[in-house]
Amino acid sequence: MFRYIPVWEELSSPLLGQYHSFGIAAQKEVAGHWQTCCQVSDISTDPIFVENLAARCTAGQLEPVHLLDVIEDALI
Repeated sequence: MFRYIPVWEELSSPLLGQYHSFGIAAQKEVAGHWQTCCQVSDISTDPIFVENLAARCTAGQLEPVHLLDVIEDALI
């Protein structure tokens, strides 16, 4: 079983300076504990967008190998 959770990040860019963004972490349940198996950083500064995308990935039990493709499609 997988779950996808939004991850709050404080980042820095030479052009933007300090800013807050959200990524998504994919977690797999192993022996009753959640372990992060992959994470995509800096998806959006919109927390609602990232929360909804993470919820859809969890509901569909997306395989983590497809996470980047789903994120790219959602951003188009």
